[in-house]
Amino acid sequence: MIFINLPIPAAKGVLPQKDKTPQKRAAKLLKTQALYTLTSSFQLPIDVENPDVTMDIDIPLLSKMPASEAFNDEYVVGRGVKTVPMVTNQAFITKITKNPFAPFGATPMAPFEPPFGLADYQSQFIQLETPAVVKNWMTDARFAEQRLCGVNPGAIKKLTLDTLPPTLDTEQLESKLGNDMATLTTTRQLYFVDHTDILKDVQNGTVTIPLPEPIGDLPINKFLPKAIALFEWVNEGDIRQKAGKLVPVAIQVDIDDNGASGIFVPEDDSWNGQDNFLWTIAKMCFSITDANAHEMHTHLGIHHFAQEAFGAVTPRQLATNHPLFLLLKPHLRFLVFNNSQGMEKLVQASGPVDILLAGNLESSMNIAINATKTWSLTKTFEDDLISRGVNDKTELPHYPYRDDGKLIWQAIHDFVEEYLNLYYLSAADISGDIELQAWAAELASTSDSGGRINGMPTQVDTVTQLIDIATMIIFTNSAGHSAVNYPQYPYMGFSPNMPLAAYADHRAFMGAKNRDVGQQMAFLQGFLPRQFTAALQIGITNALSAYHFDELGDYGDIFGDVQAKQAVYKFGQALQDIEQRIQARNRGRFVPYPYLKPSEILNSASI
Repeated sequence: MIFINLPIPAAKGVLPQKDKTPQKRAAKLLKTQALYTLTSSFQLPIDVENPDVTMDIDIPLLSKMPASEAFNDEYVVGRGVKTVPMVTNQAFITKITKNPFAPFGATPMAPFEPPFGLADYQSQFIQLETPAVVKNWMTDARFAEQRLCGVNPGAIKKLTLDTLPPTLDTEQLESKLGNDMATLTTTRQLYFVDHTDILKDVQNGTVTIPLPEPIGDLPINKFLPKAIALFEWVNEGDIRQKAGKLVPVAIQVDIDDNGASGIFVPEDDSWNGQDNFLWTIAKMCFSITDANAHEMHTHLGIHHFAQEAFGAVTPRQLATNHPLFLLLKPHLRFLVFNNSQGMEKLVQASGPVDILLAGNLESSMNIAINATKTWSLTKTFEDDLISRGVNDKTELPHYPYRDDGKLIWQAIHDFVEEYLNLYYLSAADISGDIELQAWAAELASTSDSGGRINGMPTQVDTVTQLIDIATMIIFTNSAGHSAVNYPQYPYMGFSPNMPLAAYADHRAFMGAKNRDVGQQMAFLQGFLPRQFTAALQIGITNALSAYHFDELGDYGDIFGDVQAKQAVYKFGQALQDIEQRIQARNRGRFVPYPYLKPSEILNSASI
């Protein structure tokens, strides 16, 4: 189906109390309100064979989709063109898996079995560009660098006695690292990533493949390691790491259902003078942990579902010529429709989330629901960095996500401040803006039809307060979303680097004694994704990463005021300067970080 969605017409921003036709404005807004209705009472079917088996989706989502929110022709055609190589690649893989001379194997069961070796995963990139991470994904350097500029760069925290993860086995860690925690945290620059609280209630999933007789249904069990990774900043590196580098020092992996854990260190790959793969397997365990937290918590929960209320309430409560509507609309464009498409095509029984992620569908969805409920409007980019202990550049000199993100945040804030000050000239302009106050009240409302936004005030008192709110909305939906969306194919497209699930029980193996190299190799082969899930992971991550509809600061002709246009022009100049600064930074980085270049940032979470 081709949708038609005309461009937003240019308009001059007018506050409701200054509009010369208030009745006409109010009547038009009343009609729009009938089209946008939030509800927190959804039921999601989670069993293909039993559609009556459902789960509650108790977060604010639109009860019906207004036609004006649909993708326009430009989007549909542009994204379609970008997916052609992915579709072709998938067709080639299907053909190859049936070829008895193909590297995947000769039997009809080959797609549902693991490849013979790690190199076989690389042979699945036929019509698509092979992700650069393939070249050195197994190295500790590339593994650590992904915490600073990979797909989930906002998770790393500084390790102190006050921030020790509650599930960390400190006694075992002290034994492995040769010092007590007080000494370790004061003499070494240690950092960690811990998703165990996010993933604690996730139940392992099962993929059931319907095959013809005599084989019949084929159940494939999946497993979710709940791993914690520790890193250290060291002040030496190669010519591309002049300031030093981040290195992994330990990974804790759960080894039974009773809370016991095993801690692994880099030296575990050379035990008794023999090559081992324990450390490599431990890193993979952590990568699966990080991938599941990223997809359902960071990406879907925070940067899609938690933003839906803004996409719904903004047109409900702000007239199309309201200055705030004009400012926010490009940053909310296609958001709610894209969320709806995601629910319809990705988050369903036997859909990609159910098939690929480690947990069952209900568990995975609960991760996203909890993320939506806990996201707060008041936790700015800077606040987040400070709370994680990573804001100080003297302690952590190299952190591309932080350094580039600060530039973008400041540019957005400066633009928003200049723009809103054109319309709100006094405190009376704020207090007398009935649309603005209704907007705030509905976003803050905890009723079934309310936005339920944590940290949203029920009324806006000052223009400074409004500037902060608008900056947070724009940054989260533009730079925040792009930073966690576009690295998906480069890092997750090659599934051994970030598998979405394990296919053998890591707990019994990692907790066992005297695992020889042969046993490790056999385990590793069964542990990694099957050929069809690896191919599906390529397709999904490519589909989510290949298309750019617009870029940050691309407002078209939406602003009719000359002064507003001047503010946009000034914003564009600032973004171009940032583009050049990031390009210069990338020339000196161990791995270039393009995802917060203004030209790579979408205005909205439109994909």
